[in-house]
Amino acid sequence: RDNARKAEYLGVHVHRCRLAAFVISAAFGAAGGAILGFRIGLADPELVLWTQSGQLVFMAVLGGFANFFGPIVGALTWMAQARVPVVNISLVGPPNGALGAAVKALLARGCLIVAAVGNDGPAAPALYPASYPGVIAVTGVDRRRRLLPEAGRAAHIDFAAYGAEVKVAAPGGRPASVRGTSYAAPVVAGRLARLLDA
Repeated sequence: RDNARKAEYLGVHVHRCRLAAFVISAAFGAAGGAILGFRIGLADPELVLWTQSGQLVFMAVLGGFANFFGPIVGALTWMAQARVPVVNISLVGPPNGALGAAVKALLARGCLIVAAVGNDGPAAPALYPASYPGVIAVTGVDRRRRLLPEAGRAAHIDFAAYGAEVKVAAPGGRPASVRGTSYAAPVVAGRLARLLDA
């Protein structure tokens, strides 16, 4: 995977392996799209255009495959070019140079970035991207407006939103109850987007 020349020397047909990987991933993507259509009961023609999947591939290629944040950086870069006004990021991790640069570029274009602070508890170190300057950091509270005990801390907290006993659709179409700061952040992002539209 990391050294095609070495693999070829060992007798591996790298081109065939890459082609097989693309075919397999395309098959899984097609199966996922078909399942999504059955699940939501709608097959919008725009969802099946090659340009939809092309955008996702472009994002992944733009950000790179070297680490977990590569496709995310690609997506953020694409959003910066598309001038998306509000972006919600419900993932956390240690500081990452590429992610930090993408966040900085979005902020420079006037985008509001809303990020969950994570669910590693109050003793955990500050997590990113919520701790980057300019990012709107969101924590979660319960129905009594008490901070969730599992909620992490960022370098700063800007908003607290409801993040306990949130009803979501679970596999099979049945409702489920979830909790965490990742469910609080979209509430804030949605409110900010509505304010910008007003």
